[in-house]
Amino acid sequence: MRTHRIQWMGRSASGRVPVWFMKIVALTITVLYSSGVFAWVEQPSVQAAQDIHISALIGFNGFYSSNQWVPVRVQVQNGGPARQVQLAIPLSDSLGNGRRVDGTLLWSVRLPAHGQTTTVLAVPGRLMDGNTSVECLYQGVIVTSLRLSGTALGKVALVAVLSHQAQAGQFLTGSTDGPGGNPVLPVSLIPGEMPASANLLTALTAIAATPDVLNELSHPQQQALINWVNLGGLLIVTGAQSGNSVWSNCFPLLSGPQSFITGQSLASFVSDSATPLGKITAAARGVDSAGVLWAGTAQHPLLAALMCGRGMVVQTAFSPVQSPLLTWSSNAALWTSVLQRGDAGGQSAFPATFSTGQALSLASASDSLSPLRLPSLRFWASVFLLYLLLIGPGLFFWLRRRHTEATAWIWLPVISLATTGGIYWFGISERPSGMLTEAVGVLDLVGNGTAESYGIRGFTSPKVSSAAVRAGQPAMLTVPLAESVPNLGTAQVTMDPTGTAYFYHLGRWAVRYVFTVGAVSGQGQLDAELWATLSGLHGYVRNDTPYPLQGLAVGWNKKLYLLGDLAPGQTASILPLTTLTTTSGDYLGAYGSYNHDITRGVGRTLGNYAAQQGLLQLSQQANTAILMATTDSVTPALGPVITRQKLSVDDTRVLVRQFASVALYPNVQGMFSP
Repeated sequence: MRTHRIQWMGRSASGRVPVWFMKIVALTITVLYSSGVFAWVEQPSVQAAQDIHISALIGFNGFYSSNQWVPVRVQVQNGGPARQVQLAIPLSDSLGNGRRVDGTLLWSVRLPAHGQTTTVLAVPGRLMDGNTSVECLYQGVIVTSLRLSGTALGKVALVAVLSHQAQAGQFLTGSTDGPGGNPVLPVSLIPGEMPASANLLTALTAIAATPDVLNELSHPQQQALINWVNLGGLLIVTGAQSGNSVWSNCFPLLSGPQSFITGQSLASFVSDSATPLGKITAAARGVDSAGVLWAGTAQHPLLAALMCGRGMVVQTAFSPVQSPLLTWSSNAALWTSVLQRGDAGGQSAFPATFSTGQALSLASASDSLSPLRLPSLRFWASVFLLYLLLIGPGLFFWLRRRHTEATAWIWLPVISLATTGGIYWFGISERPSGMLTEAVGVLDLVGNGTAESYGIRGFTSPKVSSAAVRAGQPAMLTVPLAESVPNLGTAQVTMDPTGTAYFYHLGRWAVRYVFTVGAVSGQGQLDAELWATLSGLHGYVRNDTPYPLQGLAVGWNKKLYLLGDLAPGQTASILPLTTLTTTSGDYLGAYGSYNHDITRGVGRTLGNYAAQQGLLQLSQQANTAILMATTDSVTPALGPVITRQKLSVDDTRVLVRQFASVALYPNVQGMFSP
């Protein structure tokens, strides 16, 4: 009787738990877990979803260019404890050339407890036209997301005015980027919201700001703005106040006492038929020795310009929002003339990245990747025809003449095995033992160590592989690409502090790409001392870059002066006998016949891109020459592939370009034929 009572209470006399009781307990735990009672493991991400909220500002007050990188200012509010999260932007878009943007961009963000933080993301402009979203991940789980949308620029010139005043850009109303050009769309931008990357400013035709606002910018913002000007941007400084040490060599006007002077010289600068302008308030005492006076006098300058690398700084001695100027009927024509004369034109170093046929077309260089150096189909057709003849009529005729037809049962397998073994041996001998990679790009030197570096690296492997490609310098922008065929594997790009693309579990022979672009420093220059006489161009060029250069040439007045290969630190003199003459609109044809690096193999794509973008066009000015060369060295945009596999093929080709000043002797201007 006692034993039965113990069993009824759930335990036998021997002390063991019955099986039916354990099943009931397991079923109860399962039900409770599925209902959320024991779902405490998921609580951190669930709580984070309640605490974290994001908002975003696209481009410049909502405006962006589809052909360029777009700055996206994301604000993340955190209502809980401090957290480490990731902001992710999935990429998927066809490029229309058999390739597509494919992967995920990632930014790590530290959220303060019960606070907020702001991060500027870089998003390919062409993806903003679709359903691109920014996702916030906590512990690998998406806790919130936001769809990105803005207004793509049409045929307008976007000018950013850095100011705390919303109406600071009103002086640009009605102007265009040149006579008959695109209308100007001025947008007021709070100084602290200006992106700290030169390549996130490429959608802007110009940037306007007072010296005080420029001094207010953070050091990364100031450096980004200087790089943007050096690479072809136009900075309009409104006012002649003194700048800090960063801007000491960038302002063409010298600060002076305020005075009330006539503005008629501004009317003359616009045109002879411009409406007369009365007196305006100005403050400048002269023009810097490197500056060029556009309007005013040497003692009372009103408008001056200073070349800064490929770009220009235009400075006014007056505030453009004062009443006499805003009510002047030729005010719009004034700023139209400023924007026209300040345009860098073909000397801009910034590529149009995401439009059809632009920088991403460099990915076609991977077409020259030869996984197997196989003979032609005609060769294989001949081999199989010979094989059929040997094992058919040929073998039968030979055995019949020897009266050994019965041995055909031996010869047929032997020939088949030998043929099969030969084919396999050929395949094994020609099959690469590791990864194949090729890279093409452009290094556009300014001449002061700054350069715009961009290019594409493609790679593939006969094995399932994982790899990484890291940009050569911080703050470069990277996007992963793939072929438009089903591909195994994933790609992720961490954008901080140095853009690194990670590729995981890629399928055999799957071709992946990494496009990288950015303003870089420490690239040196081609130190050129050039002068022109009636007999032609003279001087020397010294290779002060860290790269060995192949096929260096100088183009001036439709002639190409050939200087050969130059190692770092080496100097070459210009000899009139070593010239090629071009009759086309650029130097590409003549240069390609001299330097085959851009006409053969992987360099053929580079030559096609240079032709499409006019990188080697004839100069329109007699005092400017173009220097061109190639290098097979790795530049910052073409980081090496990091993988555990052996690199069977690693080929790199980079086009190097720089403009140089030419001193003109008397009467030379008349012989120049642009």
